[in-house]
Amino acid sequence: FVNGMYAGQRRNGYVPFRVSLDCYLRYGEANTIRVEARAHQDSRWYSGLGIYRDTVLIVTPLAHIAADGVRVTTPDVDDERAVVEIATTVQNEDVGTRTLMLLTQLRDEHGATVTSDRTPVTVRPGASTVVRQRLYLRNVQRWNVNSPYLYQIHTTLQDDDSEIDSAMARFGVRTLRVDPQHGLRINGETVNLRGACIHHDNGPLGAAAFGRAEERRIEILKSAGFNAIRSAHNPVSPAMLDACDRLGMLVLDEAFDMWLEGMKPFDYALD
Repeated sequence: FVNGMYAGQRRNGYVPFRVSLDCYLRYGEANTIRVEARAHQDSRWYSGLGIYRDTVLIVTPLAHIAADGVRVTTPDVDDERAVVEIATTVQNEDVGTRTLMLLTQLRDEHGATVTSDRTPVTVRPGASTVVRQRLYLRNVQRWNVNSPYLYQIHTTLQDDDSEIDSAMARFGVRTLRVDPQHGLRINGETVNLRGACIHHDNGPLGAAAFGRAEERRIEILKSAGFNAIRSAHNPVSPAMLDACDRLGMLVLDEAFDMWLEGMKPFDYALD
């Protein structure tokens, strides 16, 4: 709710969502934003009550990089080099067409720039566009469960050499293949999954997804010999996904609990 007016909702409390507040704001005045968590009946046992993942207020310039607007893929990898493709969504909420510059830097795990690209982008008012860039990475350090090497993509949106927005994404370079003969192969080597199911809770800490607590769970599982987790029965938190990337843990990220047939009167099967 913004200034007492209903602005939006998400039925599944484990899934990230965004609500645009612009049309509800009173410019030049104090504004009140109220976020409610309503509990009815979960599909299973007590799973926590309240807002247990981060709630943030995002303020951007009129022309900006879209939220989660940087997508990185590595479609072609061999022993000599890797092709890194970056697709960046740029939005323009201004009243006029904007012509900007998108600077994308590929950095190693220490933050040193390996290669970069600058691409002009023109966006009409009230529209968005996807800027596609291709970088070539040599002497590749590949990601795997035993050596989880991560590169970084730093994207900067510039207007006359002045930075107006930026975004960062970590990624690993690896190839994946699945077939009945060899099973799962990462970088050409068969990997047997040694997995465990985890629920959305941190034991005596409760259901709040503290970043360090999520990381600690993955550290303990890795030290016990696990290399994969399945989230039961909801998507895991961004903090846990980040920890899995950094520590070398594969993830089966379950979407939601109920499908067409419910367990309880108010579970997610209604949607």
